[in-house]
Amino acid sequence: MSLAKKIAITPNELEEAVQWAESHRADIPDVVYRAIILLASIRLQLEEAKSKASNILYLFRQKLGVTPSSEQGKPPKAPKPQLTAQEKLALAKERRAKISKDIRRYEDMLGIRKKTRGKRDKEKVRRKFKQLFCLGIVAY
Repeated sequence: MSLAKKIAITPNELEEAVQWAESHRADIPDVVYRAIILLASIRLQLEEAKSKASNILYLFRQKLGVTPSSEQGKPPKAPKPQLTAQEKLALAKERRAKISKDIRRYEDMLGIRKKTRGKRDKEKVRRKFKQLFCLGIVAY
């Protein structure tokens, strides 16, 4: 645990300490009295600085039109239109066609997909298949 957490002093406790130091000034050493007064004045100045910084930040946000995300909230969702089964099917087919087109375009860019042209290409594929799988080159 850090030292700051062990010695956390609230503003009320600090005010009580200042009042106690004022009333017992003759009984305590001058160094202790000055330390208590100095601590109280530093605490007060820090609170004022924090307050000023918060006000400045608020003014900047106000002038720029920025609101914190906690104040923005979520925008209301528009209700989705109810679609019939035929409309849903049409949308699914449309998405499928678009995705297939994108896949073909991507494969063409990479040179992966080769269009077969007639019997000769099919025969080449059959020979390669036999070489790889039927002759035991590739175990499956």
